[in-house]
Amino acid sequence: MIDHSNMPTTAIEHCLQITQAHACIQLNLDEALGWAHGMAYQDFVLLTHIAQSPQQRLTAADLMRPMGLPLSALVRLVLPLEKTGLLHRDPIPDADGKRYVTLRPAGQTHLRNATVTAQAACATVLTALVNGQRALCPTD
Repeated sequence: MIDHSNMPTTAIEHCLQITQAHACIQLNLDEALGWAHGMAYQDFVLLTHIAQSPQQRLTAADLMRPMGLPLSALVRLVLPLEKTGLLHRDPIPDADGKRYVTLRPAGQTHLRNATVTAQAACATVLTALVNGQRALCPTD
């Protein structure tokens, strides 16, 4: 359980604690996914969003908000995943003028394998955060 006796009293303190917890999660998942699968946590999140979408494809505009990235940063994230064969970007817009980013079969396999690693890493870091163990998430 979370110790509520040490909970912050202001909204900004709450936001800062959430930001710190997010940074801890991201650092731990970057390390776990990098060692085991050669991918960053942000790559994993992107592949997961696409995998969970209808037909395993989304437009860049559909990915911007859940990824929290402007279009230019999203394109920089997609390009290496496309070059390694995990994603495919439509070269020509469809009838509605949309260009989709699609998860390829290799991307599905890579994501399935990475999900096992991410699940274990998430369980470890969330347990540590909930129990107030800061060893996984140094504050200095």
